[in-house]
Amino acid sequence: LRIVNGSFDDVATLLASGETDMFIDWITVMAPRLDVVSFSSSYFDLGLLFVTRREFTSRASLTWGFFSPFSTDLWVATFLMVLMTALLLSLFEGRHEFNANYASERFGRALYSVVALLMAQLAHRPESFEGYLLSISWLMFCLIITASYTANLASFLTIQKQREEFSGLDDLVRGGGGSNVGFSSIAIMVETSIAEYFHREALGCSPNCDFSLMAPPYIPCHAVDECIDMVLNGTAIATVLDSPIADWYVNLHCGKLTTRGELFFPQNYGIAFAKGSSLIPELDIEIVRLRENGYMERSELDVLPDNACGLETSS
Repeated sequence: LRIVNGSFDDVATLLASGETDMFIDWITVMAPRLDVVSFSSSYFDLGLLFVTRREFTSRASLTWGFFSPFSTDLWVATFLMVLMTALLLSLFEGRHEFNANYASERFGRALYSVVALLMAQLAHRPESFEGYLLSISWLMFCLIITASYTANLASFLTIQKQREEFSGLDDLVRGGGGSNVGFSSIAIMVETSIAEYFHREALGCSPNCDFSLMAPPYIPCHAVDECIDMVLNGTAIATVLDSPIADWYVNLHCGKLTTRGELFFPQNYGIAFAKGSSLIPELDIEIVRLRENGYMERSELDVLPDNACGLETSS
């Protein structure tokens, strides 16, 4: 038994050299691949599915949605900056604008001014040199933080609307569904049958797609986990995976991911052999036997994570 990490070309090289008798993995049977290797009978029938983040429109999520543009760490840092600036302002301006009998009252007045400046609701005029420096620094911070919040909020609302409207392949190939989602928002794993499908059916450039001098029109990823992470962190609206792999990751991230659209590009998984291998006929008999007694269908459920949850497919 040998574990190999690499592309299909690496597998084909190992089989052709005689270093490996067979290769078992999520290998899709495709006509161009039959020129370099032989495949067993199909042991699993599948298709492609889009995987997106699962969106919730509950009252709670709508109420607290304005926190979404910033991470928790940034909100905490901003809150601490407000408190620190208010404390310094009460010390620097305590004898002037914020003069009061009690330190808590001075701090309260300074805190009100700092928050009002952050929201552009107050014009503060300091009295001391230190107060001027602190006020200028705080106004610059306010400018940066409010501009970032506004831009992130607009981006967040746009991406959320795209996710809600995205319905699958029609939105990309035929422009259906009224969605503004394009290939630039989709993560596709490079050097796979999935990429070949989109090159051929959607971009019309296969087998001569050359992205060596320019970036591909989609978001490239190099492993399934990387593609899924891009969807979870919002880098990509969706990714495309083989249906059993999509089901596994949706169940692994139960409640966070869902599948969208109908199954497309029907295909098969097969075990790869060197051309003309004598091992294929005997293995084909066993594969047919396992499929007839339902073992392959039962095994699909066995490999799902323990926290399996229902899949939500939109069409």
